[in-house]
Amino acid sequence: MANRIPLIVNASANQIQELPTTDRLLIHAGATKGLQFTSDPGGGTGDVASITYEVVTGEETKLKIAVANDASDDIELSTANNASVNITANTSSTNKTTGAMVVTGGVGISGALHVGGDITAFSASDISLKENLVAIPNALDKVGIITGYTFKWKADGPYVEKNGKEDTGIIAQQIQTLGLPGTTSTRDSGIIGVSYKKLVPLLIEAIKELKKENDDLKTLIKDSSSFQNLRSAL
Repeated sequence: MANRIPLIVNASANQIQELPTTDRLLIHAGATKGLQFTSDPGGGTGDVASITYEVVTGEETKLKIAVANDASDDIELSTANNASVNITANTSSTNKTTGAMVVTGGVGISGALHVGGDITAFSASDISLKENLVAIPNALDKVGIITGYTFKWKADGPYVEKNGKEDTGIIAQQIQTLGLPGTTSTRDSGIIGVSYKKLVPLLIEAIKELKKENDDLKTLIKDSSSFQNLRSAL
């Protein structure tokens, strides 16, 4: 296929001319201007895509890349040979609506997430959202099933950032045996992951059970005639 030449309309000369290589292609700004692609490339109706430079309010503007119609119509940023898509803006984030990149909806990530700064997030836990509340039974026994380890990740594992490194953690299969909803998840690869934060309720109930056992033991000692000499020390 021959090289395509970008053309412009030179109204003053009443000619269509080749765009000089030293010139820029000027595209008019505005919500109804910009670049409009041909619609419905896959058939059907209503599928459109555009790139516009438009006013938000006053002097605030935005460059908008948009597709419309079907929920599955995506905007894909693609690179070859494992190249990266970099966002070089360095705007600090102080809340969910500020920062170098602001996402209105949810975010799905199939790989690992590495963050250099702090992650600030809160999980919804309002009682108005919950029903069938049941305190975790036999929490102390459940904790006894779990073993905390220091270990080394296998050098040939699927998570390159972990391979060969020393770490501290628990075993997902042990957590599965506890039968606590939401504490484990099996990934597409078959690897089982653990939600460490979901173990906090278990530890809370285990501490309460341990405290009750300790309080009962203190009461038994105080009330037993065979421990008269220990009363003053308790």
